[in-house]
Amino acid sequence: MQGLRSRRLIGAGKCKDGLYQMGMLGNKRKAMAVTGDMWHKRLGHAGDKKLSRINFLSNFSFKNNGDICDSCSKSKLTRKPFPTSTTKTSACFDLLHCDIWGKYRTPSFSKTNYFLTIVDDYSRGVWVFLLMHKFEASECLIGFHKMIKTQFEKNVKRIRCDNGGEFTSNRMLSFYADQGIILETTCPHTPQQNGVVERKHRHLLETARALKNEANLPTRFWGECILAATVLGCMAYYRNIETKGDKFEIRGRPGVFMGYPSGTKGYKIYDPNHNKIIISRDVIFAEKFFPFTTKIEENKHEDDIFNYPLDEKSEPTVPIEANEELGPDSQATHIANNEHAEVEDSGPSSPVNHHTDPESPHTSEIVTGQKKLTSKMRLLGRLEENETEPGLHTSKTMMSNFPHP
Repeated sequence: MQGLRSRRLIGAGKCKDGLYQMGMLGNKRKAMAVTGDMWHKRLGHAGDKKLSRINFLSNFSFKNNGDICDSCSKSKLTRKPFPTSTTKTSACFDLLHCDIWGKYRTPSFSKTNYFLTIVDDYSRGVWVFLLMHKFEASECLIGFHKMIKTQFEKNVKRIRCDNGGEFTSNRMLSFYADQGIILETTCPHTPQQNGVVERKHRHLLETARALKNEANLPTRFWGECILAATVLGCMAYYRNIETKGDKFEIRGRPGVFMGYPSGTKGYKIYDPNHNKIIISRDVIFAEKFFPFTTKIEENKHEDDIFNYPLDEKSEPTVPIEANEELGPDSQATHIANNEHAEVEDSGPSSPVNHHTDPESPHTSEIVTGQKKLTSKMRLLGRLEENETEPGLHTSKTMMSNFPHP
């Protein structure tokens, strides 16, 4: 070791365990004659464990001396480890864990943005409430307490939650005092102290994501995914009650299973064609078919995922009949009106089909599109040519002008 200015040798040492142990030359030991606190600063605010590896500082410790380094406290302070909770309850509703999740960026189908989770410490029973606004949690908690007293004849003793205003407002503090409930709040930004409900949030979100991804449901159904824990999003047929007395109206309408309604013994079915939720107990499930998955794979619109194409071979036909009792002018008008109706029903892309029966007094012709219009004009022209023959029956005139098959 050399002096910074004189460049003279002032010490020499050997490396041991990563540290150089210096041997002094002569009586020049001024650099060594300092306290352990100074060595702590010289070595970059090294900790007690590193300082103990130096021979002459092996007994030095800030903890033993009761000293605190101000710079280290400001620069190196970390969170203390969280030990395993030792809280034990002996009965249901002795302790409730409460927390709110949200606000989520996409409102759910029911226009909610949050959900409140309540977990009983003893039974680990879970209650979930979808909320549109955070302040609704106060009403849910008060109503939940009334339900516990009525249905279970129990009283809530303690509630553990964070410091959110929905739990610590003046109204809620008065409610806790009136009911004799002890409120336990966590330290700010310390959700670990309410780990039971925080872990339950993780479980709910993992399950909801799995259900959503399995059925390829749109994000707006995240609330229904949170409330359900089954084969959500599968095909389901529910009983149609809007038949209006029609005996040939369909009895089962297709939909998507969306879970269970609260307080009703039935199922929630989403009808995409009417964009509404149906509650029914008469449901048939197809758990291996997910309509929204089909929509994504086939690039269909949501309103068309249940609309299946008709068989092209079974297109409806409308016959045109010639009446012998009509005159030529009336006959032409009658045929034109029927053919106009066929154009609207069949469309321009329908196939052309001609049919003639020479032994029958009535002749049928099915025509569509541009060919139909051409045939119509040809038929009207021939009827005009035969106007001068009053004794000729209209049906015979038409039969002579139609080609035989």
